[in-house]
Amino acid sequence: MFNDVAMLWVTVTSYEGVSAARLKQSGTLDQAALDEIRISARQALQRIHEQGVLHGDVAPRNALFRERDGKVLWIDFQSAKVFNDSLEEEKEPEVDVSEEEDGDDESGSPVSFDRKRRHELQDFDDLWEDF
Repeated sequence: MFNDVAMLWVTVTSYEGVSAARLKQSGTLDQAALDEIRISARQALQRIHEQGVLHGDVAPRNALFRERDGKVLWIDFQSAKVFNDSLEEEKEPEVDVSEEEDGDDESGSPVSFDRKRRHELQDFDDLWEDF
């Protein structure tokens, strides 16, 4: 019946939590609680990097905070870059990631990954500075 029909499946996953940006805007948390969320978000980002993935958009709007366990979950990996075990860049996802703002080479070398990882952590620190 469906032999000649191409089908597309879209899966939407719902995650519990509130974006860090929204929590900051709400004004309901004191600075100590916000600092803990920022620290947890940075640690989670470092664990993502340990898996050979650069997130690509480390703004507070892309970090969900789960109140029940205090965990931070990074979302929106549309701009992510994935590196394989040897830290060579794998094939790009099917999204427009053609702009290289920092002029990084695309050699995929471990040095390139490390430089990009450090750059992303600096972006995190800049974007979360007033958090």
